[in-house]
Amino acid sequence: MLTSRNLVNADMLTEAHRISCRVAVGPHGLIGLLNDATTSLLEIEDVYFSRLQQPAKIVAQYEAAHLVKAQVTLIVLARREDLGPQGLARGGYTRVFPVPVLLTTPEYEVQGTVEVVRQFDAVELLVAGIGRFVQVYNAAAVPTLHGETSFSGGVILVNRARIELVAQTAHGKAA
Repeated sequence: MLTSRNLVNADMLTEAHRISCRVAVGPHGLIGLLNDATTSLLEIEDVYFSRLQQPAKIVAQYEAAHLVKAQVTLIVLARREDLGPQGLARGGYTRVFPVPVLLTTPEYEVQGTVEVVRQFDAVELLVAGIGRFVQVYNAAAVPTLHGETSFSGGVILVNRARIELVAQTAHGKAA
């Protein structure tokens, strides 16, 4: 069983499921845990499992489970503070500029803002760095097959390996 210290509430969205849970993140926060190359699993607790087509209908509840990091498409967090220490979350930079974007994966469309140091650069966002997840702030995600459902949070982490398209948007809306 996980310790009750440094727990973060999260909705983990995969290709077909919503997993609402708590994650014990430790001193480096959720970003540090996700980017930890020594493990490919996330230990989660107080797990509520739903199918994406009915995300409010709980199929099962588990005290603890393990989740494969590479299979997680999105992670929805209520607050950006749940990411962990700001230095890790922002890559060490203190002055950043918000840029409204649309990101798509095979299953989701995500709108919100990314933070950049100089100017928006899709190559830098998608390829540079070692982070496995792109942070989209004040974000909303819509499953492409279930457009009536929406997930929103202070930050949505998007699995970098699953991103198909990234576009800078005008005023936070897709053109």
